[in-house]
Amino acid sequence: MQNSESTTDRIFARASYILRHRIARRTRWTTAAQPFYVVLFLLAGVLRWNSGDDGSGDAEANLAGEIGGGGALLVNPGETILASGEQTDYLTLTLAPAFVLDCAVRARLT
Repeated sequence: MQNSESTTDRIFARASYILRHRIARRTRWTTAAQPFYVVLFLLAGVLRWNSGDDGSGDAEANLAGEIGGGGALLVNPGETILASGEQTDYLTLTLAPAFVLDCAVRARLT
């Protein structure tokens, strides 16, 4: 993940997850294809996002949108996302797939 021009960055890390809080004047947030889930919780501001080219050439596979304060964006393992905005305050939660599966089993969702 790449971020730019941040003014505040706080990180809380454990074996199964990483929680980051960031306040930024100008945000450019990208995720490369990675083996874990990432949830972006936008607390303030507006982010415009689009999914990266997956190489399939299918225009419908490339999605885009905008989220406002109070919104969230879930990035699945293997997805590439680019988001940008100004005057943003957001949390990112990175979750190991084993942790997600363990929580689902404990909640009897599987």
